[in-house]
Amino acid sequence: MNTPIVANVIGTTEYTLKITLSEKFGEAFATWSISPAIEPDWCRLRLYKSSFPSNPDHEVYAEIDPSEGKGEQSFGKAFGAGLCMALVANGLRNNGMGKQYVVQTPVTAQDAVEGEVTFTITVKLDRRDIDGVPRPVVSWDSSAMPCRVRQSRVQFYLDSYPQEPGNGERAEWVESSTGELIIGDKRWGPGLGAAFVAEDFHGKRHYVARTKFTS
Repeated sequence: MNTPIVANVIGTTEYTLKITLSEKFGEAFATWSISPAIEPDWCRLRLYKSSFPSNPDHEVYAEIDPSEGKGEQSFGKAFGAGLCMALVANGLRNNGMGKQYVVQTPVTAQDAVEGEVTFTITVKLDRRDIDGVPRPVVSWDSSAMPCRVRQSRVQFYLDSYPQEPGNGERAEWVESSTGELIIGDKRWGPGLGAAFVAEDFHGKRHYVARTKFTS
């Protein structure tokens, strides 16, 4: 088996969250979209008055669990000036693990307000010589994101990606925004791949980002 000339393969994707606070039947109404359809860990849409407190758990006027809706839902509060909304989720280990603002709207005046943010998630498969043996090393970077993605992990595969993301040959939970997984019992060579996998609101796993296979 020949060692590939290419020393690494990279997979990357953009992750976009958009939220809108508007009036419907006189009530404050939230709409949201997340693409790809993966869920920030323990995410909530929260309504605040006038401004966002430094702690997202304080001064919450109303709250929605987006996993229970279909992309839109009423807060059950009257719409008017001085309201603002945020998507809040669990942070990663390296930013304190507490609740984090992921995306926020401006404060309402008369009309609807929107908030949108796009992050990049990258997974990379590198060759590293360990004790004279070339080994594959999987690394990831989601440092642009302030939150953890539900049931997110990096996974190492041989030869092909299954249609439904399984556990792969190796898996590592994503607890921090950057990290690596050394595959200490495999040699670097053709037919190696890595993916960042996470779950959507219904518990279905998705490939969020994945590399090409080494050749």
